[in-house]
Amino acid sequence: MKKFNRILMTMFAIASIGAFASCEKVETVDDGSGPINASPVGEWHLKTAYLNNSVVSADNLSFTLQFNNDGTGLVKDYGFVIPIEETQFSWTLSNDADHTLTITLYNGQQLNYTVIKLTNNEFNVTGTVIPFVGMEGDVKLFMTRNGGGSDNPQGDPAPYPGNTTWRNTTNTMVNYEGDSIQITLNSTLKFNQYGNGGSLNVSTNFQGLPISYGLNFTYTYNAETTSGVMTFTADGAAPANIDYTINASANTITFSTVGLPIPAEYASYFTLPETIVFNKQ
Repeated sequence: MKKFNRILMTMFAIASIGAFASCEKVETVDDGSGPINASPVGEWHLKTAYLNNSVVSADNLSFTLQFNNDGTGLVKDYGFVIPIEETQFSWTLSNDADHTLTITLYNGQQLNYTVIKLTNNEFNVTGTVIPFVGMEGDVKLFMTRNGGGSDNPQGDPAPYPGNTTWRNTTNTMVNYEGDSIQITLNSTLKFNQYGNGGSLNVSTNFQGLPISYGLNFTYTYNAETTSGVMTFTADGAAPANIDYTINASANTITFSTVGLPIPAEYASYFTLPETIVFNKQ
């Protein structure tokens, strides 16, 4: 990866000498903020990158990010051939107030961004590093969906419960470093707008307690029985099939956590309630 980054840095430096030399330092940069009401699943092409209040056009810095339903992704359109394993990444998008996008590269390096706009056509994030070239600073990346919003490569929006978000708050006891601590768990269940996938994110804001993880899933849903199956996947664990039921009048989803994978670093002191009831947001 170091060799790859050196190659990218060299190519970026050569390509961008003219760009930065002729690029005007702007006093006011479009903050790119807007609604967050779509799924990142699909292909997004970098339109404009801001680095420390300077605009770098996509003519000088160009790549496409492909976000898949299963939490995997590909970096495309570098303009030169690189080993396929170095183009692969995984991703999660939290449903908290910060809407944190985490991209994990093939070698385990994590890049964190805050999503400030996500619609069918536009995907804007802020962070501290331009991905895949390693340039650091005050970064804003504005991307557009390949093919446009009306021609999404994932097809038509998923039927219900697609594009819905559900939340649960649970008080529980954990055994952490020999102490029994009462904590509040915040869980978010999100069904993607496109395809048949989604994510479950669990976290706590208890200071010093490192519980924060996400699981991806695919799902089926039978509108007649208002029930279905979510298939959760996690590294190092077999896929888990979890039955769930939707109560449309109460706007709740209920499922048993039996068999749901929990990351090994939490399993020694932390268990989920046997049944979780999520409320629609």
